[in-house]
Amino acid sequence: MPEVPGKPINLGGVAKGLPEYNPAPRYNPGDGSGHRTGLSFEEMVGSIPVGGTKGAPSIPTSSIYTGDRYNSSFPFRDTEEMAAQQQSITDKWANGFAKFTGTATTTFLAGTVGTIVGIGNYIGSGFKASAFYDNPVNRGLDELNKEMEDYFPNYYKQSERDANWFSTDNVLTSNFWSDKVIKNLGFSVGTLGAGYGWGAVLRAIGVTNRLVQAGRGLETATAVEEAVAASAPTARFGAVSNALSNLSNNFVL
Repeated sequence: MPEVPGKPINLGGVAKGLPEYNPAPRYNPGDGSGHRTGLSFEEMVGSIPVGGTKGAPSIPTSSIYTGDRYNSSFPFRDTEEMAAQQQSITDKWANGFAKFTGTATTTFLAGTVGTIVGIGNYIGSGFKASAFYDNPVNRGLDELNKEMEDYFPNYYKQSERDANWFSTDNVLTSNFWSDKVIKNLGFSVGTLGAGYGWGAVLRAIGVTNRLVQAGRGLETATAVEEAVAASAPTARFGAVSNALSNLSNNFVL
């Protein structure tokens, strides 16, 4: 009995009523002769159902940390908590003292150099009050303070972040004393240093003015010149101040 095309069957006879078997042609990249048969690449792409398949879920860029605070980060993880669990007590204290030194320095510069630049900025802006403190020096120092938090980080566990200030999860931790107490003392030290510096400058100006008024301008200029020449750059102001003080005592002003 002849076979019916399009209806293959494994039996010797012919079955009737079966669905027709029409396999889709496969893509054949070629037989080595450069001749290709079957579906083209465009036809293969076009045959993919839209929305029929799903890949891995996308990761939002907001979940990826790109700053300098952490050595590594993972999406959808509490990176601060992971870093806090790995940070040693020694590292916390070392970073706290580093930021103490940094904040003392930046506060001192803001109170001295920043003040001088602020006065010029204030005058140049037409006496706008905000221009006194919102000047290039202070902005740069503020940015430096922010960078120190990343370069010398104190990582906080979730329990520390959620704790009340009087809780043992706060006041009995290394972060409280090294990052909140020691570091912030740097602002006080810097402010006192700037105040002392301005007081010394004003006193020196006052002594110089009295010496000049007493007719001792030449002696004053000579004493200042000798003090500058005989001292290191970092000690010159103190040497000048002492020279003026000694000169004023000699003439009993």
